[in-house]
Amino acid sequence: MKSQNSIFRVRPVKKYTLDELVNCYLWFSKPAGFKGDANDANISAFFTDTPAIKRGFEYACSEFPFDKWYEGLNNTGICCFTRTLPQKAKLKYFPGCTSGKAFCIEYDRQIMETFFEKHRTYPIVPCFRRVQYSKHPTKIESCDDWSILWKVEDEGKLYRTIPDILNSHPRDLDELLYRLLTRISSKFKRQLEERIILGAGLVRHHDPNILGYRINIPIEAIKKVYVYPNVSHKDKLAISQITNLKDKVVIL
Repeated sequence: MKSQNSIFRVRPVKKYTLDELVNCYLWFSKPAGFKGDANDANISAFFTDTPAIKRGFEYACSEFPFDKWYEGLNNTGICCFTRTLPQKAKLKYFPGCTSGKAFCIEYDRQIMETFFEKHRTYPIVPCFRRVQYSKHPTKIESCDDWSILWKVEDEGKLYRTIPDILNSHPRDLDELLYRLLTRISSKFKRQLEERIILGAGLVRHHDPNILGYRINIPIEAIKKVYVYPNVSHKDKLAISQITNLKDKVVIL
């Protein structure tokens, strides 16, 4: 199933994921919590594998605080979605769901976008960002020692240097950071992923003891909850009896 008006989130059946349903919230994981790929949202790896990035920041600021910057970005929060309702056979491509004991939440894309665009604490525009898949995600194409690929157009490829990005519109730096946080290995391309990213500037308190962030969303944002066949009868019953989800649960 695919709908321009919907976005989906696949979750393994666990105590903490059922709590997300009961209390109607999204869980935003820190990059350190992405166990499937060490390079996913690994900002420091881009500076190592794409020398033009580090060289450009050092040129713009000889004492650039890389360690502090890494810390800030490592404390951002990322929530992952997929553009389609996966068939049972494709659950193996999603973290923690290889056994098929999973459910998939269908969200109203428009309600979600409006909610986050107007959020007082975490305003995010645009709300959803598509993941870009690459064989070598932390290696961005360069045309020389200073430039990285920025855009592919009909007329050709546009390359930009880090100093140019820093001295242009402030949103250009934000765009660069979002791109680094949405480049992952092509081995995950079957996930058809989109992400909501809080952004380091929105997370003001960096507590190394927490794994992520909880953000409550309107119950109206949930359209359906699809429960896969391998889920136990006990868990199917528990999901079906969640008060806020009355008439929204579909047992596959």
